[in-house]
Amino acid sequence: MQQKADGKITITNPLDNKIVVIDVDMELLAGPTVSLGTNTGNLSSYDGGTTTATLYNLVGQKIVLNTDAAASMSTATTWLTASDSNVTEHTITVGTAEGAGSSGTVTFTKADGGKTNITVTLKDLAITTLANGNFSSVTGDADNTFQDATTTGSNAKITMANAAQSNSCTLTVTSPEGITVDDSSVNSWLTVSTGEKQSASGGYTNVVTLTLQDASAHTGSITLKNAIAGGGDLTVDVEATAPVTP
Repeated sequence: MQQKADGKITITNPLDNKIVVIDVDMELLAGPTVSLGTNTGNLSSYDGGTTTATLYNLVGQKIVLNTDAAASMSTATTWLTASDSNVTEHTITVGTAEGAGSSGTVTFTKADGGKTNITVTLKDLAITTLANGNFSSVTGDADNTFQDATTTGSNAKITMANAAQSNSCTLTVTSPEGITVDDSSVNSWLTVSTGEKQSASGGYTNVVTLTLQDASAHTGSITLKNAIAGGGDLTVDVEATAPVTP
């Protein structure tokens, strides 16, 4: 039980004008303690210190939470599905995608009326848009270049000028949970490696290395595939230009 100072009652005796002041305290019923449940294959998280659940901004994303006593779960947040009765395991589901950073409230209520409110926040799940600073030419001709999607009006593009075998460059890719690469359209002339994902602020980075296998002209594309199903992929066009002959 928690005690809350609620106010005072003043009683005045009309016969002698004596005044009696009575302090009134209200006992607040303690709500259940909420903790992270078993979330196999689930990328959602819960911070008990801030009572905040974080889910990716994708329809169907879930989080399982436990309460230390049976409780009923409810919410007035329209984009969340959070409703059950008198249980200790609770599942919250994103019903409709909102803007990343959106937040709502879920309430857990015990049979005696004790309540605990938690915040549910949605997190961006997209691969970070590639910019010039993500590109680096490792070996080969210094004319290797990168154009972002805004410049091309379509996909980001790498041009490996004056193609030479072993000419290589890198892209540093930031994403919430890491990436893989589909290089099926270019693997006859280009080797692509994603490297191990490394922890970064708010997610992970992969350094993707592209290496030419010959000195011929080629065009194709690679697809950076989001580790979060439904999170959206990025396509990067790749062109190798034939060596300039003297």
